[in-house]
Order: sequence, then structure tokens, then C-alpha cells
Amino acid sequence: MEYLVNWQNDGKELSAFNGSVIRNPDFYFRKALTWSTISSGAFSLRYAEPGSLFESKGAKLFINDERLFYYILGVMNSPVIQYALTFLAPTLDYHEGPISKVPIVYTQEEQFLNRINSLVIENIKYCKEDWDSFETSWDFKKHPLV
Repeated sequence: MEYLVNWQNDGKELSAFNGSVIRNPDFYFRKALTWSTISSGAFSLRYAEPGSLFESKGAKLFINDERLFYYILGVMNSPVIQYALTFLAPTLDYHEGPISKVPIVYTQEEQFLNRINSLVIENIKYCKEDWDSFETSWDFKKHPLV
């Protein structure tokens, strides 16, 4: 998250800008999964905290079932899905079309879902701690070597 958007008064100033198009504002600022639609390498799905917008090159995936949110994040970053994407998106253009065709199998077994979810949540925590040690992080406080 490197840019700010003036969304005061439900984006009144942005909407008034000549040529602006506001799409799906009901989904703005919601917790989601995000990815870059154009890549020079592997597909990478990331956790997007509530409070951000999205656009066509920084797509977002919204999941209604909270039990599957972190599970899908973990599965989508697996080598199996990366392999499947070599067929679904061979040009490394990971727009919504190929991503929506990724087959995800899950179980209703709560113990299995809970274990996967806890591993993914733990991974997010470690990644955030690492990212927050850089001055470009919004939550930077101090360098870990200081």
C-alpha cells in the first residue's frame, strides 16, 4: 500500500474527475486476497487488510466464508496451483479469468481447515513482522538491529 486515495464523501472528488470510473464501491475497504495480474514469474496471492481499494492490475478476491479465507490463501500459493497456472495462464497474465478457473478442493473437516488456517495466519504474522522492519512499511517503528 503505497498510494492514498481521497475517498472523503464517498469519493466525491474522485468521481468528479473527468474520465474517472468507480466500479464496485461496495467492495472497497474490505478484507480480501490480492495479486498482481501481470507477473514476470510465479503467481503470488497476498493478504489485504481492510482499508484499501483495488483496480484491474491489482485485483482482489473476496471470500464470503470466513472458514475458507486463509485456507484459500494457503492453497493458492502452493506449488500445485502454480503448476496448474502454467496451463491456465501460460503468458503470466494472471487476470481474473484464469484465476477464477483454478480448481480448489476443500474438506468440511474442521480440524483440517483449522490447522491449515492457523499455519497461514502464523505465516502472515511473520511476514508482517519482517515487512514492518523496513522503513517503507506504514507500521515501521525501528530497525531490528537498532
